[in-house]
This record gives sequence, C-alpha cells and structure tokens, in this order.
Amino acid sequence: MKFDNLTKYLLIIFFSFFANKAYSENSIVYLDLDYILKKSVAGTSIVAQLNDLNKKNLEKLKKKETYLKKEEDKLNSQKNILSKEELNKKILVLRKEIEDYKKLRKSMSITTNQKMIKAQTDLINKLTPILAKYSEEKNISMIVQKKNIIIGKSDLDITKDILDIANNGIKKININ
Repeated sequence: MKFDNLTKYLLIIFFSFFANKAYSENSIVYLDLDYILKKSVAGTSIVAQLNDLNKKNLEKLKKKETYLKKEEDKLNSQKNILSKEELNKKILVLRKEIEDYKKLRKSMSITTNQKMIKAQTDLINKLTPILAKYSEEKNISMIVQKKNIIIGKSDLDITKDILDIANNGIKKININ
C-alpha cells in the first residue's frame, strides 16, 4: 500500500492533533505554601505559640542578664576591698555564669527554631492528604509551589481554595 504525500501529511496532522489533546488534559496548578503557612488558622496558631515562647524566653534571659549586671557592679565596687586572689575567684565565677548565660540563650534559640520547623512540618503533613484529595476531585495532575513558578495564569492558583479547606480541617498545631 503506497501513500502519497497528501495522505502522509494528513496522517501527521491527525496524530499531532490527538497528541496535543492528550497533553492538554494534564492539569497543572500552583499553590503558595508560604501564604498558607502564615495565613491559615493553624499557621497563625503556630506563630502565636512561638511568640509566647519567645516572650517567656526573653523574660528569663532578661532576669538572668539583670542578675549578672548586678553581680558585675557588686564586684566592681568590691575591687579595692577584696584581696587579689579572692577577686580573681569571683571574676572566674562571674565569667562562668556569663558563659552559662550565653549557652542558655543559644539553646533557647535553637529549641525555638526546632519547634517552629517541627510545627510547620506537621502542618505540611496534614495538608498533604488535603492536597491529594483536592487534586483527585479536580482531576489535577500536578501541584507546584508558587515560588518555583516564573509566570502563570492566576486562574491556576489554588491557594485560596486550599486555605479555605485547611481552615475548616486543621484548627491548631501544638508546638510542644
């Protein structure tokens, strides 16, 4: 069976048409995950809990700082009264307390950051089934993070829909 040139071109156009249609059925949307982490009910709950923790930590550190300052002033006022050996011992004790203070401050900062990361991870883990169900219901092939998109149509942004669903399903994430 011989094909003439016209038939070949028609077959190529025919198959090209169906190939393009197959690709167009794949639905790709994007989501601003950072926005959801900040603006959702659970996300704002995380931020509020972290702010409370920071406030408590700052109060503890401020008390310790005030104590250390008083000890330093006390030691400075006793410079002329104390013997050199006794003064050196007290200076060593004060330096040790200052080092402990610095370690405590660093430890609190690391702990707070770890709690924030864990809470955000928990929120993302709770969002994953929501996204899976949403993509199945809407026949979506792929959901991409908005920060990885250079340009896209605004009607492909599902952030508001997911935010509404997340607010109804996830009320609070504990940071402890």
